[in-house]
Amino acid sequence: MSKPRHKFYAAVTLGERGQIVIPREAREEMELQPGEKLLVFQGPKGMGLSIMPARKVSAFIVEAMERLSQLNMAALNSENEVTTEDPSTSTINPGEVDTDETNEDN
Repeated sequence: MSKPRHKFYAAVTLGERGQIVIPREAREEMELQPGEKLLVFQGPKGMGLSIMPARKVSAFIVEAMERLSQLNMAALNSENEVTTEDPSTSTINPGEVDTDETNEDN
């Protein structure tokens, strides 16, 4: 059975100073610790708030940067393998010269 994408924990009340208490079950499941930095995002179309531990975002960014670096290296390797030949700089080997064209004066 797969883990649900969203879970409702509880209804909370916004205090006078704008504070809320995150339910114990949510804190335990998310392994949140007192003093931990949390990021608060506005939900789609302003329909709510999302709260995420900063450590999770940092790990995501590190992984994303590693993957981008790998993609960049693959692109550079691919670019180096593809050679575009400029006709003005190409050289002709002696065995490739068409003697009929070069001996028109004869």
